[in-house]
Order: sequence, then C-alpha cells, then structure tokens
Amino acid sequence: MATMEEIVKQADLLGYRGEKREEYLKQEKEEAERQAREKKEEADRKERLELEKVKLDAEMKLLQAKIEAGIIQNDPDGSGARSNDAGAKHPKLPNFQDGRDDLDIWLTRFERFAESNGWSREKWSSSLCALLTGRALDCYGRLSAEQAKDYDNVEERPMRKEKRAINIKATGDIPQNSGSGDLEFQKL
Repeated sequence: MATMEEIVKQADLLGYRGEKREEYLKQEKEEAERQAREKKEEADRKERLELEKVKLDAEMKLLQAKIEAGIIQNDPDGSGARSNDAGAKHPKLPNFQDGRDDLDIWLTRFERFAESNGWSREKWSSSLCALLTGRALDCYGRLSAEQAKDYDNVEERPMRKEKRAINIKATGDIPQNSGSGDLEFQKL
C-alpha cells in the first residue's frame, strides 16, 4: 500500500495537473483506504476464527473429560441414552420383561450395547437398574448400596439364582441335577 506522499510523487511523474491531478489523488486515496479496510477485516476474521477454534478445543476437552469421568455418555448422535433434568441416563433398550425374556441373553445384549456406546463400566449398574422389572428388579433392590454400584457384583453373584428362576419361567426349562452339582436345563 502506497503512502500519500508516494501517490503525490506518482501523480507528478505522470504529469497530472489541476483537476486531473486531484481526481487521481482522490481515487488512489480511496483505493488505499479500501485496501486498508480489507486488510483489517481479514485480520479481524482470522482473529475470530482463531478464537472460535480455541473455544471449540476447550469445549471438546471438557466433553472428553466428562466422557472419561463417566458424567455423560459417548453418544454423538443421541441414539444411546436420554437424560432427564437430574442428569440420569436411561438407555434406549427395551426393559427386561420378567417371564418373557431370557435374562442371560438380555444381559448379553445390554453389555454389548453399553460397550458399543462407550459407557464406562462404573455406570453399567445404574443403567441396568433402570431397565429391570419384576423379580430381577427385586433381586437388584436387595443388594446393598455398595454392591449395587459394581456391575460385576450385580450381574454375577446375586442374580445367578434369580437368572435360573427367571429363565425357567421364560423358557419352561426345569433344572436337572447332572451329578456334578451343576444344574442343567432341559425342555419339558
């Protein structure tokens, strides 16, 4: 961008005099001002973009930290969980139906769903509780608060007997003693 002094020298070199000189100086001054405005607008735009990038990076780091802490679900399309005003998540899975669903199969589906949606294992138990009904929910309700927090405690130990009873009701299988102390299920 030329200075006003350079523009005047250029007008003199071109031999402009009088009105023609004034018109040339006016046009060159306007062009210089336009270029200065464009340069400032470009610098402002770059600054806004940089600030937006910093803001988005900070939001991304905060969301990632919340996901890692298990505060929110890693579910960008919104298909895995919905939340109420208190922040509790309810998985979008059908509830376990006592007498209709096989608990082992249903739990396998629940675990696959939780893994594929990136849930932290620490949150599985509370999500599971929201989906249980009937005897399975009763079994969950008999756990101490500490036991209920650990999914492995909930899924493996206390529900094992309940699984057998529920699965007998759902499938019509009856336990038979195989002689080894394990129960086997056979269709009637």
